[in-house]
Amino acid sequence: EFRIAVVGPGASFALGVFFLLLDSFFVYGTTLVAEGRVLRHLGIVNLVLATFNLLPGYPLDGGRVLRAYLWKRSGDPLRAMRTARGAGRSIAIALLAVGAYVFLFTDRMTGLWAFSFGVVLLLMLGLSDNAWAHGAQAVSRVMRRPAVAVEPSMTVGRLVHDVLPEHR
Repeated sequence: EFRIAVVGPGASFALGVFFLLLDSFFVYGTTLVAEGRVLRHLGIVNLVLATFNLLPGYPLDGGRVLRAYLWKRSGDPLRAMRTARGAGRSIAIALLAVGAYVFLFTDRMTGLWAFSFGVVLLLMLGLSDNAWAHGAQAVSRVMRRPAVAVEPSMTVGRLVHDVLPEHR
């Protein structure tokens, strides 16, 4: 899970650096002002996204990294999940508070964005409650043995029409 969780922010970070380097080496100082602005904005947005996703609170990627680390250290997946979810809840509440303050006293759009992110994180935490708690049991209950294998070249249409009706 650790490896999977760091791929998203890693890709965003790499894209951010790539776009900023592209702007610096090929566009900056030329007459391509609009293209330079687009590249700079893409770079900055990707770096901000990578940073935000690495915040150590579930369901963000940083929370998944935290959960994987705590799980490996303690061997207790439920305790690790509770801790990561608690951190995620704290981040969501902080975003709600900061968003409300910024909305009321400084910049309405920035405040609305921060508040919205806090709401989305809280909703995602609520949706993940049941899914994570019952996930390991649900897979074993619905999985059929032996598993049905299909050829890598099979089309999705053929899979849906020919294989899935016969094999759940």
